[in-house]
Amino acid sequence: MIHYTCDRCRCQINPEHQQRFVVHIEVHGVSETPIVDDESIDHLSLINDVLEAEQLQSIQSNASQLLHHDSGRVDDDMDSFDAADAHALETGEERAFDLCRNCYQQFCRNPLGHPNQFSMNFSSN
Repeated sequence: MIHYTCDRCRCQINPEHQQRFVVHIEVHGVSETPIVDDESIDHLSLINDVLEAEQLQSIQSNASQLLHHDSGRVDDDMDSFDAADAHALETGEERAFDLCRNCYQQFCRNPLGHPNQFSMNFSSN
């Protein structure tokens, strides 16, 4: 039998006796680019910029490999994090969370988890 745990409160979810809720969240990086008339675009300049950027990236990659090789240490955590972060911004990222009934209801009331700042206290007259 597969064991499920609520990703919010960490309680065990027994699928035979309890309903399990799965929340899927997709995150995509968005860049707002202005709409430009095609005639005003300098295509050769754009191609040149892309080639220069690729050449610079290649030089930086080679220099990084040389530095890591010369120092005798392997410290790729930050490099892989930066690459993964950039990849997630370009392609998006999807995550799924298992929730119990109580946590699902709380998620539906407050999906971003903001504290309730507006509480109304009425007098009992």
